[in-house]
Amino acid sequence: MVLEFFGYDYMQRALISGVIIALTAPVIGLFMVLKRLSLIGDTLSHTAFAGVALGVFLNLSPIWSALVMTVLSALGIAKIRQSARLAGDAALAVFFSFGLALGIFLISLSRSLPFNLSSLLFGSILLVTWGDVWLIAGIGLVASLTILTFFKELVHIALDEDLARASGLPVGFFNYLLSVLIGVMVVATMRIVGILLVSALLIIPSLSSIQVAKSFKQSVILSIVFALASVFLGTVIALSLDAAPGGTIVIVAIVLFVATVIRRRLWRQHASLA
Repeated sequence: MVLEFFGYDYMQRALISGVIIALTAPVIGLFMVLKRLSLIGDTLSHTAFAGVALGVFLNLSPIWSALVMTVLSALGIAKIRQSARLAGDAALAVFFSFGLALGIFLISLSRSLPFNLSSLLFGSILLVTWGDVWLIAGIGLVASLTILTFFKELVHIALDEDLARASGLPVGFFNYLLSVLIGVMVVATMRIVGILLVSALLIIPSLSSIQVAKSFKQSVILSIVFALASVFLGTVIALSLDAAPGGTIVIVAIVLFVATVIRRRLWRQHASLA
């Protein structure tokens, strides 16, 4: 029964796009967790919603308008955080509220929508087109090459920003770069799990990997493994139960996270008794 799904064109598109996201998003999410930027994904997802609404209102491509809006918001958040004029969580609250309010305002002014609003909010991996696949592949390739090029610097800054600054690294530049990477990945991921759940696919596989990994490189590899498992199992389960794919993918990711937490606690108890 499950194997029959792979013969359908829509399932092939779904899995290709899901694999691309799973190979990139959790790695960026790992840096987000280490730098305590977990909530920035939720904030940028709401500015992406505003970008989509702006594209619809101006009769532009919603994906590209969302990409521009999200990247600009990511740079704005990074600028505010570095200027220290406003606390980090306060800056996120401002952009979060602005994105949601602007999106609702522009959607209310649009007489007709060229898409299903619920699929945008909750995700619809099974409705991904080949155009979406190519866009996601392009974003994933650029993000992956950027991470590979600056991997050591990003790790250094994520683990100890003050030491990285003392070592002469341009911390400000890399903070801006990471913010942009988060922004573009939010836009790519929202087609898979939806705007309301986009942060989960970035963060939860990374949290799961941290529970069981013994080194940073292991965390990177395991975060990808957990993300791939979440996308694959979540999509198959959603098809089998006729459930929402986005929500099912996130539920699977959370179940895997809980399993890693339980495993870590049991291992600690066993080690203490040994």
